[in-house]
Amino acid sequence: MKDEFQHDTIDYSKTLDKEFGSFDVVMGFCEGGATLNYALGLKEDNTLDGALESVKLFIHIAPWETPLAGKYFFLLKSISTLSLFGEN
Repeated sequence: MKDEFQHDTIDYSKTLDKEFGSFDVVMGFCEGGATLNYALGLKEDNTLDGALESVKLFIHIAPWETPLAGKYFFLLKSISTLSLFGEN
């Protein structure tokens, strides 16, 4: 399951960037943000073949960390990140 998640995220990130990019800002809520955080880690590792290179800001609402992302989730990002927490 982990390999499938990682492979699908790579393919999806490349497709989104090709079809709809470039992106200045990306935003994700909870699990969607966790997947974006993973994808941005892949970008930092030069695994996305240039996809998502235009991203300058990542907004993560209700941050969550996915165990499927492996080491890429925790790579330091070269872009600004805004994390929003709250009870309501």
